[in-house]
Amino acid sequence: MKKSLIAIAALAATTGAFAQSSVTLYGRLDLGMSSNKNVSNAGGVGTLDATSKKFSLAGAQGVRTGGRLGVRGTEDLGGGLKASFNIETNVSPDSSTSTFGTTRQGNLSLEGGFGTLTIGTFDNAFDDVRGYSASTGGVAGGDFLFINTGAAIDARSQNSLGYRSPAFGGFYVRANIVNEKVSTASKTTGFIGAVGYDNGPLSALVAFGNAKLVALPTNIGTKSNDFGFGVSYDLGLAVPYFQYEQVKTSNVPAPGYEKVRAFEVGSKFPLGAFTPYITLSSGKVSDDIGPVGKIRGFQIGTTYDISKRTYVYGAFGTDKAKQSNVAAGSIAGSDKNTGYALGLVHSF
Repeated sequence: MKKSLIAIAALAATTGAFAQSSVTLYGRLDLGMSSNKNVSNAGGVGTLDATSKKFSLAGAQGVRTGGRLGVRGTEDLGGGLKASFNIETNVSPDSSTSTFGTTRQGNLSLEGGFGTLTIGTFDNAFDDVRGYSASTGGVAGGDFLFINTGAAIDARSQNSLGYRSPAFGGFYVRANIVNEKVSTASKTTGFIGAVGYDNGPLSALVAFGNAKLVALPTNIGTKSNDFGFGVSYDLGLAVPYFQYEQVKTSNVPAPGYEKVRAFEVGSKFPLGAFTPYITLSSGKVSDDIGPVGKIRGFQIGTTYDISKRTYVYGAFGTDKAKQSNVAAGSIAGSDKNTGYALGLVHSF
């Protein structure tokens, strides 16, 4: 009888453990039509505009959001602790080479009253800063901060250890570090910190970080310092936002640097299933000698929710970069993109 009770108790404990675990297969695809026209002029006497056009009827992929396939799961460890994992890869259905691409997520995390510790590959605070944008990144004038801030720190950290604190009155902090050495070939180091606020209609985040990649044993490479800020306020009929990012890059140990500063201001207008938006962007490029160029962009568009997991989108935009006349006798060049896209997104 005692052995039977012990067996029943062990079975109940095992069943309870399984009941407290969950694994989810998920994914997302973004396919549609897109068109882009580029007009560039290298500058110089007698230089003519060079025009190129690109059009895809149904093969434009990931124009608004990246295709992905992943699996994630959690386990309740008891005592307020929870363990989680996330494995996610890029999916390129219109690629003639391979459907699956690079790793988007590949991490383990431990969550409790102390906050969340994550190790592996994961989205960092700069992904959240750039995520304030309402624009369609694959259309001209969209995703302005990431595209136009030079060698900005990537929004996805690899081989990293990260931490996010619990929220206190809406405030929270984030931090992650990288220190990766490949034998005597190269070394990558970096740090990203952030302070955020998310409570009611107001959301704001400040992120700052540095990254350094050098070849060993010479210690010759590149260094980036990045600062970003994003804020939005939900007014009901409109959700205005503002973003700013500044990136300074330099060669190590050579002197000199390049600095890019860009901002984007815009608003979403939730109207039931429709969410129209408008964005305006501008930026400047300079180096240790002086001004190098200016950049600006514009985009309008909308999304329309067909269901909780499926929506269509449309976007039109333009952006232009103009080189400054900084060298004696040089003539400024320019590069202009104009494009649009119509697409369908489905998540499962």
